[in-house]
Amino acid sequence: MKGNIHKSSRDRSVEQWQKLYHTLKDHAIVELVKPQNRQT
Repeated sequence: MKGNIHKSSRDRSVEQWQKLYHTLKDHAIVELVKPQNRQT
């Protein structure tokens, strides 16, 4: 378990995002864009 404290939550969030993306893609055109740095 040591060293795996945050791994499972990251893996779970990736899985949830992929499921959401594919569900949306079945019903709409989804265009992914690269993140942009915010300038203050």
